[in-house]
Amino acid sequence: MENAYHQYLKDRHTAHVARRSNLDDLAFKTSERYDQWVLTLSGGALALSLTFLEKIAPEPAHYTLYFLGFSWLAYIVAVLAGFCAIDMSRKAIYRQLEIGDENYEQFRKTTTEEKPEGDSLPEEKNENRPAKKLSCLNVVSLTFLVIGTVLLCVFAIANLVSAKAANELDHSSQIGVNTNLPQNSTSSKTTNKATP
Repeated sequence: MENAYHQYLKDRHTAHVARRSNLDDLAFKTSERYDQWVLTLSGGALALSLTFLEKIAPEPAHYTLYFLGFSWLAYIVAVLAGFCAIDMSRKAIYRQLEIGDENYEQFRKTTTEEKPEGDSLPEEKNENRPAKKLSCLNVVSLTFLVIGTVLLCVFAIANLVSAKAANELDHSSQIGVNTNLPQNSTSSKTTNKATP
């Protein structure tokens, strides 16, 4: 019976170490991918909006500048929240590792052959506050990324429509000038021929 209990302790220790290692790797990779994705999209959208402003709408309609300004502000908030999330994800990982160590230590102290699972730590000892903050930061960064993208799209569409309307107005006024010019020049030529 004692051999089975020692084997159980060994297995529990091996499981704890494996879980700790997997949790560390998985949490780091997941948070790194998510935060990198948000930062890349936010930074790319800022660069795209500058390119759009320079190449397609160098003179944007004045009322659309509010959309562009709020879009940039939203992207900046998304980037800052992303940077904070990267820092908070590290803290959440370390806290989760501490929780695992504390639970294993509690198990080691309180396990017996009669009670092999030992006593659990109180619920507040297993709380991971950085993980909750990380979750909020992820929501903020994703929300502001979406808001910035929507505002940038509104800015782009409004300026494309304004540019199209301005081009049509310029084109129609050029056609009017061109049709009037040949008519005036022919009538003046005819008048000049009739006079001598």
